[in-house]
Amino acid sequence: MRRLVLGALLVVGARSALAQSRVTLAAPLPAGARVRVTQSDSGSRFRNGIQARVVAMRGDTLVVAVDRAETVAVPLTRDTRVELFRGRRRRPLRGFLMGAGTCAAIGAAVGAIMPDDPPGEFTIGRGDRAAILGGALGIVGGVIGLIAGAAGDDVWQPVAVPVDGR
Repeated sequence: MRRLVLGALLVVGARSALAQSRVTLAAPLPAGARVRVTQSDSGSRFRNGIQARVVAMRGDTLVVAVDRAETVAVPLTRDTRVELFRGRRRRPLRGFLMGAGTCAAIGAAVGAIMPDDPPGEFTIGRGDRAAILGGALGIVGGVIGLIAGAAGDDVWQPVAVPVDGR
């Protein structure tokens, strides 16, 4: 069992590392490309990162348009991280399954720990209550997960850029 878990962690880690590998561009970033620029230097304006469109690359400087009125020259140093926008990834089925599974488990757990109804004409046992709450919350969670998965998220590819005249 330990080997299986270790193997799964290695596969996930390798997949993650490959997905985040840097792309080396044969040509400068094309004008109009959407990029995200971050600099780890604490005094930098780009410490928290900006999203912008490429205007031009001039040597070790990247000129970007932050909005229609503002153009900024970003010095490319070793602390600069540039990522190229690759589109949106939508995963509605994954969102549905994650939402439904999580909420169903929570509903079932809550139903299982609730006390039994007093004896009478109509009583619901713990197992039945767990199934009812698990199913109801699973449906709600599935719908929420479906919406969240359909909204998607941005996919960014790190780019190796020339630094210090390289």
